[in-house]
Amino acid sequence: MKESIDFLKIRNYAVINLNNMFPVPKGLCYYVDINSQSNPKYKSLLLAEYRVIKSIQEKITEERLSLRLGEVYDVLVEEIVAPSEQSDSGLAIGRTWFEAPEVDGNIVIRYELDDKRAVNSIVPGKFVRVKALSVSGVDIDGIFVGE
Repeated sequence: MKESIDFLKIRNYAVINLNNMFPVPKGLCYYVDINSQSNPKYKSLLLAEYRVIKSIQEKITEERLSLRLGEVYDVLVEEIVAPSEQSDSGLAIGRTWFEAPEVDGNIVIRYELDDKRAVNSIVPGKFVRVKALSVSGVDIDGIFVGE
């Protein structure tokens, strides 16, 4: 068969047919640790399939997140990143209503360290307003715009 958006060839030894993927009840599937596979050919196959699916997933995520650029969101601040001595900018990590912990990416909040309002507002556990400026993989890079 010819490769298409839903039919992917993995080198010359495997295919992924996305039309044949469907939800499976939790009790009927199990976790496979690729790195613990003893058969090197099977391990190589699993790694190749994983890389292909992961790259497709990242592309879809990046495209979907790009639709959010320019918007302002309420972001829950989770962590302040310690500033470097040479930087005038602060960084914090947070998430919005559409980002689940341990599943989705984060919002990287940028702000100026000489902006007292930003420094006092960007505290773990507080919500701040952030404008989405760019996408990097599964994360959105934004700038603090207020409380």
